[in-house]
Parts: sequence; C-alpha cells; structure tokens
Amino acid sequence: MPASNIKIQAHFRAVDDKPSVEIKVEGGTGAGTYKQGDEVTVTAEDKEGKEFKGWQDASGKIVSTDKEYTFTVAEATTLTAVYEDKPSGGGEITPPAKKDGLSGGQIAGIVIGSVLLAGIGGFAIFWFAVKKKTFADLGVALKKGFTAIGNFFKTLGGKIKALFTKKK
Repeated sequence: MPASNIKIQAHFRAVDDKPSVEIKVEGGTGAGTYKQGDEVTVTAEDKEGKEFKGWQDASGKIVSTDKEYTFTVAEATTLTAVYEDKPSGGGEITPPAKKDGLSGGQIAGIVIGSVLLAGIGGFAIFWFAVKKKTFADLGVALKKGFTAIGNFFKTLGGKIKALFTKKK
C-alpha cells in the first residue's frame, strides 16, 4: 500500500445504457462522443481551390461522396474529408483582354510608310520642280542606278568566289 491515503470511487451506469464512442473528423464538423446507435452527421469544410471528393475511413475506404454524410454510430470512427484541386477552367479558352489602340507592328508600319511617302514625295518635288526633269529623265537615272547596283554585286560576287577558290 502507498504511504498516503487514497480514495477509491466507483462509477456506475445502467446496464441498459449503451457505451459511448468517439467520432473523430478531419476536414469538417461533427466530431464528438456519441452513444452506439446514435445518428451522426458530418459536414465537409469548403476549401478554396479544392473540390470535395468524399469521406474516407481509417482503412482508406471512401464511405460516402456526400458533403453531408449521416451514419449510425457502431464503434469509434475517424473520418477524413478528401479533396482534389479544382480543374483549371474546364478546358475553355479565355479570350485575351481587349486592348485599345494600335500594336507595335501597326505603328512601325505607319511610321515606315510615312517616311517612305515623305521621301518619295520630297524626291518627286526635287526631281520635277527643282531640277525641272521629265519622266524620261527619271527612267534614265533609275536605269543607271540599277546598272551601278548590279555591277557592284557582280564585282562583290567575284571577290567572294575568289576567297573560297583554292589556287594550285
């Protein structure tokens, strides 16, 4: 016996009372201590970005796919709410946001076109008004220019060919 006084107390219950069992709930509400035969409802939590898939028991078996699951207590039980990530958009393509204004390519085209038009217009004023030349004179000048460009590339081609040709 211990060296100090001890108090022993007996707790009784009626023979007809059913034993209490514990229901554990992870990911929802409804946990507590219940009597065998009681009906218990567990409710899954709402989780952002997740979709409820079912209630899983301790063995890993899905016992219900209802978000609110009601069952009759038989023994101590642990239920876990199982979730999966929500699908992203359901396969639908979201159209791009509406943009007001012109794209970079459109702006570049307008600038190039404007410079080209101003250049041709300026050249035309210079050619016809200042130099007082005709269309025939313009044709001769263009022919000389294209001939000079052609001769330049012809000469350049010969030089490039010479670089890659082995001399014996």
